[in-house]
Amino acid sequence: MVVWAGLGALLVNALFAVANIGNWDHLFVFNARRKGEGGGILYELHLALAFSAPAMDLLSATLVLAVVALLVPRVLQGSFPVAAAAITFAVLLLANKVCSPQCMLSRFVFGVITEWPMWSLVPMSVAGLVDYADAMMVLYRSHTHIPAFSWFFRTLYPWNRALRYGSIVFVLLTSLVKGCQAPSVAALLPVAGQHATTTSGP
Repeated sequence: MVVWAGLGALLVNALFAVANIGNWDHLFVFNARRKGEGGGILYELHLALAFSAPAMDLLSATLVLAVVALLVPRVLQGSFPVAAAAITFAVLLLANKVCSPQCMLSRFVFGVITEWPMWSLVPMSVAGLVDYADAMMVLYRSHTHIPAFSWFFRTLYPWNRALRYGSIVFVLLTSLVKGCQAPSVAALLPVAGQHATTTSGP
């Protein structure tokens, strides 16, 4: 799965990277140097305010790799890989120095694949859409320099951050409660295959 995901990412991005290597390089350099602008749960809890950008990258990578190390043995023992990936992704969103709105909306895909309860997809979607709208509002108001921006940033933006990280914690807890079991559809596939073999036999 990792190999196919890597090949897919290479296929999608390689041509764009070659066609405009300058902007591609700028993307990685910019993200490597940015400190996070207060993003990430470690900043929210005031645990990483004095960290440099490389130190924050190292810390977040260590936390995510630690989770991967804990989940890999379970996957090798037969647990559902996508469920383990959902847990890892939630930890990444919490530990990463920047949490983009598109990453928030990606949680919905994990929820559908791993068959979380239908009601759990609703608050995840609402939180993701609110975060996306809030990010667009911040970009617009910061470039127009209108007086209301300072009020918006002090009054409404903190509530969005609380909703963002609260929803990520909700996803993480949902993933842990559900565990790394395969969804019912995947579990029924071998049974369906055996049934087809039996009925099509001599």
